[in-house]
Amino acid sequence: ACTGTRSCFENTGTISRESCRSNDACNGNIGDIAPQSCNGKAACRDNEGPIGQGSCNDLDGEGNCLGNTGTIGSGSCNGINACTGNSGTIGNNACNGPNACMNNAADIGNASCNGEGACTDVLG
Repeated sequence: ACTGTRSCFENTGTISRESCRSNDACNGNIGDIAPQSCNGKAACRDNEGPIGQGSCNDLDGEGNCLGNTGTIGSGSCNGINACTGNSGTIGNNACNGPNACMNNAADIGNASCNGEGACTDVLG
C-alpha cells in the first residue's frame, strides 16, 4: 500500500508491515513504523514513533532517518548521511553508511553507524 513518492507523510497511526516504500516516505510521523516499511531515498525524517526492523533503508540514497526521537530498529536506516541528529536509541546493524550518525544523543547498538566519517559529534 502507499507506494508513491512522499507516501505516508505526517501520519499519526501505525504504518503496517511492508508499506509506504518510496522516496521521501514516512516523514513527520508520530505513530509506529512496522518492519520492512518506508524503504526509499530520504525516508523517515523527523519521526517521533519507533521505526521497526529492516525499515527506512536506501543504501544508494541519502538522508534517511534524520532528526528522529523514536527508537530505530535493528537493520534500519542504512544509507548515506543516515541517522543524523537523532535522540532515540539506534538498534543493531543500523544506520550504516558514509557520514552516518552525526550529532546523536542516544545509545548506538552493535555493528551500527559504520562508514567513512560516521559518528562525528556523538553525544550518547
